[in-house]
Amino acid sequence: MSIRAKVLLCSLAVLFLFLGVTTFSYFRTQKSHARFSLFNELFMPLSRQVIQLQVQVYHLVEEMRKNYFQKTPEAGTATFGRMARDLYPYVMQKRFSVIDQILAKQYDPEWRELVLELSRMIRYAKEQSSQLISAKEKSEFELHYLELRAQLQAISRRVDDEGQRLTLGAQQEAKENLITSLVLSVGVLAFGILSLLFSHRMLQALPLFATS
Repeated sequence: MSIRAKVLLCSLAVLFLFLGVTTFSYFRTQKSHARFSLFNELFMPLSRQVIQLQVQVYHLVEEMRKNYFQKTPEAGTATFGRMARDLYPYVMQKRFSVIDQILAKQYDPEWRELVLELSRMIRYAKEQSSQLISAKEKSEFELHYLELRAQLQAISRRVDDEGQRLTLGAQQEAKENLITSLVLSVGVLAFGILSLLFSHRMLQALPLFATS
């Protein structure tokens, strides 16, 4: 192999090695970015919607206790209680619809099991909210409220735990990507220096060949 071919081969080897390291770092960074995007698109809005739903359920129950389930309700408070019974369920159903839309946007197979689990939990919470609204007796109303509150708390904990796990995993992955990129970059740099020294040594022999 000629000296020119050897020098060209070393240059191409450094170039391809650099391209390989760059491509590897790019795809690893994209994976970490996808995890952070998932947190912003799924866990953060879902957590916010569940918290707002818990607040609305609490206000509904308080209004019903004060204005509907009194032993001797006044005409005004009974009317206000019926208005609350009609208004809050409508707002709650809209909140459930938003949650369903958030879950429906997730197509990643990695999170399919979690999305299905959350969908089942939300569906059960819907059933409990319907039973809460249709309850005629206070004891039945309080029982369904306790079940709905426990279910919403379970959903909130599940979302928060998964969101925290995802965030910690993405942070750890980003740290590993940084270390890996640094190691590979040092390797490329060392290989480039060796190639440069080899090329310099080969080129130094040219005057000897020319004089001979």
